[in-house]
Amino acid sequence: MKKLLLVFVVGSCLVFYGISTFFLPEQMSISQGIEINASSAKVFELVNNLHLQDSWSPWKELDPTIKNEFSGPERGVGAKLQWQSDNSGSGSMEIIEVVPGHIVQMALDFGSMGKANSSWTFVPGSKGSTKVSWSFVSASTKNPFARVANLLIKPSLEETYVKGLQNLKAAAENF
Repeated sequence: MKKLLLVFVVGSCLVFYGISTFFLPEQMSISQGIEINASSAKVFELVNNLHLQDSWSPWKELDPTIKNEFSGPERGVGAKLQWQSDNSGSGSMEIIEVVPGHIVQMALDFGSMGKANSSWTFVPGSKGSTKVSWSFVSASTKNPFARVANLLIKPSLEETYVKGLQNLKAAAENF
């Protein structure tokens, strides 16, 4: 009887888990912002020029084994950064749209882990400052395990974006 009850409880939990994953969002999206005491032209250049990314990127701090390879133009549409890491795997980012001084959009490819888009906006603030927003939207997925993974990774990614913006602020204010 106890064994049957245990099987029923475990089975019920698995069924509940399986059904509940279909109610999780198909995409993960985050957005973080910061005000930087530097002109939008300075801040924009640090993001639009992928070769300058090591001066503020949070990823290099988190994983010093990352090796970057650049292709295409140094900055703007078509600029591409591919990374390889012992700890974080491999992937790429490519700038796909630019509105000079205002917007940078990137396509991210994490290989078997999926694709996403990252967007940057730069809005002039008061006294020469710049309000910066950094957003991330993962590709849609019907996979229930990927939906759960998105839910689990989101807080860590939000923290990393905050750290990246703080690093960008320090770099821009000393650029």
